[in-house]
Formats: sequence, structure tokens, C-alpha cells
Amino acid sequence: MNIAVEGGGKAFDLVAILEQSKKAIYNAFGAQALISGENGGGSYNLIEGQNSIHAYTVKRNVSIIEEVWNKTIIPRLFKFNQWNIAPQDMPKLRADGFEVSLDEFSKGIQRIGTAGYLPKSPEVINHILQTLNIPYEVDEDMSMEELATLLPASTSKSGKGDGTSGTGNSQAGHGDGVENTG
Repeated sequence: MNIAVEGGGKAFDLVAILEQSKKAIYNAFGAQALISGENGGGSYNLIEGQNSIHAYTVKRNVSIIEEVWNKTIIPRLFKFNQWNIAPQDMPKLRADGFEVSLDEFSKGIQRIGTAGYLPKSPEVINHILQTLNIPYEVDEDMSMEELATLLPASTSKSGKGDGTSGTGNSQAGHGDGVENTG
């Protein structure tokens, strides 16, 4: 839709202007992933990256709001109502409820475990199971030896010379080192 301004002779593409404004609004909130696939294109990895940026933007905005409430609004409210309270006893507003996707959580656990930095204790295992909504709990008094029998052995081949990219001799049917092109 082109709109011409009388006497000016200029035509404006209103649809393009509105589309550009919509993109600017979504970008300002770090929410590009919500409109990524509208005009075709976009990949899963692109959207995952945009979701991470959006989560960071939301957390940052919430922390700014918390700071305003805790440093300005709540103290002024108490002062206005003449509620004398020591600064260290002033109530604080704290947001909660940020969640990591199960995909990101499981990738993190896998990477930490592969690197050998995952503490294998009943508390850690129970936290992982609870986060993944697996209805099982390890006995908190279980010994490390008993716990080791429940956990799978690390099978990662990262850092090994055989590789897992489709070119190494660890690939099924490709022991001759021929690149996996199938």
C-alpha cells in the first residue's frame, strides 16, 4: 500500500514501514526468534541462539526493574508512610522463575560430565533427575561405590584420534577412513 502525500509527490510504503517498526520492537526486546520464520528461512540453531539472547535480555531487564524497586520505590514508600526501618532490614523484591530449556540443561550436564567436572553425588544426581522431571530419586545415604554402579560409564570419544565426525575409523562401515558422504 503506497500513500502519496498531497503536494509533496512522495509515496510511502506503509506495509514496509509497519514491518520495519515491528522488527525494531521485537529487536528492542531481544525477541527476534518470535518472528524469525515469518518470511521464510531461519534454522533451528539460529532460533536457539536468538532464544538465548532473548533470555539474557529478559533477565537483564528484570534485574534493572528489581534494582529500581529495591533502591528507590520501596525505600520511598517506607519513608512516605513514616515506617522507620534500618536500611539493612528493608524488604527486597526478588524475581524468580527463570528456567533453562531441557535441551540446554542436558547439553550442559553432558559437557560437564564429559570433561570430568560433574560431581557424582546423590544430591547432584537427584537435582539432575528432578530438573529433567524423571520420577526417580537416589537415596541420599548411598555410598559413592553404590552410586557408581547406577551411573553409566563415560563413553565420549572427544580428544581421541579416531574422531566422530564421519571421517575417522570409528564410524560404522567406514573403517577405511573414507569420508562419510551418505
